[in-house]
Amino acid sequence: MSSAPRHIDASGTGRGEAAARPARTRRTVLFLAVAALVVVLDQVSKAYMTELLADGSRRVDIPGPLVATVGLVAGGGIGNMIDRLLLGSVTDFLATSFMRFPVFNVADIAVTCGAFLIIILAWRMDARGEE
Repeated sequence: MSSAPRHIDASGTGRGEAAARPARTRRTVLFLAVAALVVVLDQVSKAYMTELLADGSRRVDIPGPLVATVGLVAGGGIGNMIDRLLLGSVTDFLATSFMRFPVFNVADIAVTCGAFLIIILAWRMDARGEE
């Protein structure tokens, strides 16, 4: 595999079905999926926090490293979402020459590293008995 950067149109399918669908339909589905995800996350987080703050406290301190890792995931996701909204597909351009691996982009790196770090931080917090 060549190590030279190359552009890959990551439209989400391998056979071009996404390109065959009207852009309006894809955008509508994307809008509904993102809106539904936000509603679910909102309701789950509110239920969790209501239970956590049931003792009368008014504040929960979230560790700085956890905030930073969630920022990695959110930033990467938003970056790829902007590509999908504006371009209709995600632009992948990083390829490895030392092993067969899918072509990816900076946003993919942020999401993957952030998710990995969240798992590690949660595991460490659980091992120390923190909430």
